[in-house]
Amino acid sequence: MPKSKVEVQAIQLARSIWLININELNPTGRAIYPELLPRLREVYGFVGAPDRVTEESEKNGLKFTGGVFKNHRGERIAIDFTIFNDGLVASSRSNTRDTDEFLGDAMRKAADEFGLNDDVKAFRSCTHASEILFRMPYSLDSLNPGLEALAEHLRVLAGKDGIRSSWEASVVAMVPDPVHSSNWKNQQFRIERRVDAGFDEFRYYSFAPVTTDGHIELIQEFVALCERYNTRAKRKTR
Repeated sequence: MPKSKVEVQAIQLARSIWLININELNPTGRAIYPELLPRLREVYGFVGAPDRVTEESEKNGLKFTGGVFKNHRGERIAIDFTIFNDGLVASSRSNTRDTDEFLGDAMRKAADEFGLNDDVKAFRSCTHASEILFRMPYSLDSLNPGLEALAEHLRVLAGKDGIRSSWEASVVAMVPDPVHSSNWKNQQFRIERRVDAGFDEFRYYSFAPVTTDGHIELIQEFVALCERYNTRAKRKTR
C-alpha cells in the first residue's frame, strides 16, 4: 500500500519505560540525590524539577518536565523524565528512539559522575507506549460491509427517538488475553475516530504499547486492510 494513504499528523506521545529496582543502580547506597537532582536539571535544562525526595515523590516519582535533549542527529528534543522506585520513564513527542537514547545518555552521565551502575542488562525490561494522530481515506466500517448495514439500521431506529445523525463504527481495538496480562487495559492497540472531527475529515487517534516506528507500521497495515476490503466491497456492488 502506498504510504501516502496514511498521513501522520502528529506524534502525541513517544514514551520509553525502563524497569529496574532503583537500588540496583546505586548498589552501595550513596546519598546522591542532593547532587544528582540539580545536575539533571542543569544538563537537560528541565523547567520543572524536584530539589529533594519527599513522601509524595516516593509514591508518584521524581518528575522532571520541560527539558531538552540533543539526539545523535543534533536535533533538540523536548523531554519529560520521571524516576520511580521501580524504573525510569522518559516521554517526548518525537520518537521512542529519542526517548531510549535520552535514557541511555542520562544513565551514562550518572555513571560517570556519580558511580551509578549503567549496565543495561540490569534492567528487567524496556517497554514503550505510543500515541499517534493520523488521517486515512477510509472509515472503520471499511473492514466489514455488514457494519454499514448495521449503522443504517441504527440510524433508522435512533431517528424514531429524534436522534438525527449518521452513524459509523468509532473504535477498533486489539488487547492481550486479560487472563495472562494483568495490565491489559494499558496494552491495547487501538484506533478510534477523533471526537473533535467530523466523519468526512477521516481523522483518527491511535494508541499502541510499542515503539513509534512499530506503531506506524501497524497503522499502515491496518489501512492496507481497509483498502483491501473496501476494494472488495466496491467490486461486489458492480
